Amino acid sequence: MLKKKSNDESIQYLQDVPAENVFWVQDGRVLKNLEELHMALSEMSDETFQHHVNEEKNDFHNWVRDVINDRMLAKELAKAKDKNAAHKKVKSRVQKLHKSRSKKK
Repeated sequence: MLKKKSNDESIQYLQDVPAENVFWVQDGRVLKNLEELHMALSEMSDETFQHHVNEEKNDFHNWVRDVINDRMLAKELAKAKDKNAAHKKVKSRVQKLHKSRSKKK
């Protein structure tokens, strides 16, 4: 049985990762958290996205799964085959996490 994440665990997904685990985007950006991934995807070229997500790899899925530890979002990103789909999934997740955080305050 899957255990539901508490608000505290969900909030951790919005925090910056340690410096050694940042995501280096091909266009030179350095991402430290999901909010920065959301903003980067909104501005990223299709070519840069395709560098990170293609038949051979899905760097955003891997980073979200292995570094952010947000398995729910990682699963959704694994299904996203283009930049717009990935951006929508990350944007939705970030909004839900912010809503959860504001409820806790």
